[in-house]
Amino acid sequence: MHKIIAVMDAKADCFDFPFFQQSIAEAERSFKQIVNDPKSKFWAFPEDFDLYLLGEYDKNTGTVVPLKTPTHLVKAINLIDRKKKESIEQMMLQKETNVSELHAQN
Repeated sequence: MHKIIAVMDAKADCFDFPFFQQSIAEAERSFKQIVNDPKSKFWAFPEDFDLYLLGEYDKNTGTVVPLKTPTHLVKAINLIDRKKKESIEQMMLQKETNVSELHAQN
């Protein structure tokens, strides 16, 4: 049975299209790889994304077994490499500072 996995986008308030992996560990590894890619939206906004298990798929029978409720697996922010995470936190603080300065000017 393959796992049916999807990423939840908190800002869009919806799941991205599902994908299939042989195991949860494989799904988390794939997610970690893309989360740490500076060109991806997951790296740019890791606080917005979470990985979920939606169900299972049997490739031999074509049977899909959905979960009643998606199961949370991991937050993107928790998969960011430590140095990148520190960089993101600094960028987020800078954004907050910039917004505060703009509001103060108006």
